[in-house]
Amino acid sequence: MNEMTRVSLSLPDRVEIEALLTEFSWLIDNGQADRIAALFTEDGQVRGLGTDLIGRKAIDAHFVRRAQERGKTTRHLWTNFRLVEVQVDRVVSTVNVITYIRHGDPGSPCGVMVGDSCDVFRKSQNDKWRFLERALNVVFPPSMSGPAPEATNHQRTANKV
Repeated sequence: MNEMTRVSLSLPDRVEIEALLTEFSWLIDNGQADRIAALFTEDGQVRGLGTDLIGRKAIDAHFVRRAQERGKTTRHLWTNFRLVEVQVDRVVSTVNVITYIRHGDPGSPCGVMVGDSCDVFRKSQNDKWRFLERALNVVFPPSMSGPAPEATNHQRTANKV
């Protein structure tokens, strides 16, 4: 193990990094994706969305378009936060991401997608952590499922027996 990976991450720094992960998801899920670029460094990158987004301007353009989408509802959940590399001003981590996706009305089918994200964070000169890179990898592509079919009278009777 090299010396750079032996640096420990302070609890306040870990909390700030975890807050960035949560804020990224919350902004997308609550119609405010147009604010995501502010979570990145000027030279930030997002990979794995089909087209790599290089630089804050490209990230901003993509997520402004995402914020303007109508009829799409998502909920992003991240879990299994794992530190891969810790340096004084740079942290690499991984998380699993579960995304619920619905196109259309609340009764429309919901898709579920599972992936991994390898994230690189950089501490800025003003001591704020920002994303330097998000590399998204879909492990299980979206699957669609509709609302549960309503039980017939026969099924309701059979379930009571």
